Amino acid sequence: MSRSPAIPLDELRHRYDAIGKIEDMPFERTHYGRCSNWEGFLDNGPSFSKAIRSGVILDHETAHNPALVVLVLEAWPGKWSKPKAWPRTIFKGASHEHDP
Repeated sequence: MSRSPAIPLDELRHRYDAIGKIEDMPFERTHYGRCSNWEGFLDNGPSFSKAIRSGVILDHETAHNPALVVLVLEAWPGKWSKPKAWPRTIFKGASHEHDP
């Protein structure tokens, strides 16, 4: 376990088990798949929480399993980052204007 959760392990395990089967998003390898078993949840929960709070994981992705997202955020709380302006990645010399 990389970082101890803020919730006692016995309560966390009970709440985790209550979520039921956790499936990854179709055709992708995501934090959901990494958290699909208890050991993976403990190992990957902190990075999943950080990714959600930093805005790396988008709303449509968190909607895949909201119960798991809530539990991860409660178990590994932290500061939220400010959303970045769109587009999130700007390449030097890139133009978003089209040539006539």
